[in-house]
Amino acid sequence: MLRHMLSQYQGNPCLGKNRLDERWLYCCLCRSGTGRESKDDPTWGEIPKKKKDPTVGEIWKKYDEWLNTGKILPNSDRSYYKNHIEPDFANKALSEISPFDLEKLKIKLMKQGFAQATVKHVLVLVRQIINKAIAWGMWSGENPIKKIKLPTVNNKRERFLTKAEAGKILKALQIVSPLVHDIALLSLHTGMRAGEMFSLNWSHIDIENGLIHIADPKNKRSRKAFMTTTIKDMFASYECGKPGGLRLSVEEGREN
Repeated sequence: MLRHMLSQYQGNPCLGKNRLDERWLYCCLCRSGTGRESKDDPTWGEIPKKKKDPTVGEIWKKYDEWLNTGKILPNSDRSYYKNHIEPDFANKALSEISPFDLEKLKIKLMKQGFAQATVKHVLVLVRQIINKAIAWGMWSGENPIKKIKLPTVNNKRERFLTKAEAGKILKALQIVSPLVHDIALLSLHTGMRAGEMFSLNWSHIDIENGLIHIADPKNKRSRKAFMTTTIKDMFASYECGKPGGLRLSVEEGREN
């Protein structure tokens, strides 16, 4: 096919040697049976127009309908779209969205003081909209969000009890279980982990010097925990038995 077309092209006196006429080549395709073959067709010889890529706004209309059946909290996505995506991207074709455009959106939101989590949610929504367009056969390009580094969100929270809160908890635990009360008290005053407390025996307790020897901690390095006066009094209230007699374990109960 291509050889035949080139031979016709080379023998056509109407065409220059250095310019390939797309319309003429398309006519050759039509004559060869791959397109409209009749010269009587008013569109004979015309190059078909490329299908226009959908815009974000056009995809969003279908995505918005899908939200009612595919998402638990659809209004969150609607809010993110209306406030952060629609102004800059609604009329933009998917093929026109570059990674740089998304980087600018990310920087813009961060400069406006939005939390890292919010910025990430907005970018993730852009990713979902484009992914749905691909899945629904509305577009066949590559998702530009793949080349964007999403913000890292730290969901860890540090929460410390006030003295009043700790007092209420200990008072309630004393009624429920003296053993659990003592475990909680020891944890609050020394910062020991549950496994460290449950492994204690009398050989680890040095009331005179106010030290607790933690022999097998989580990080595998032995360390010392310092006793407060409250913890000293707690251990002093126990009857010191054999070296292995102390067991702060809910399963075994408190041994005196």
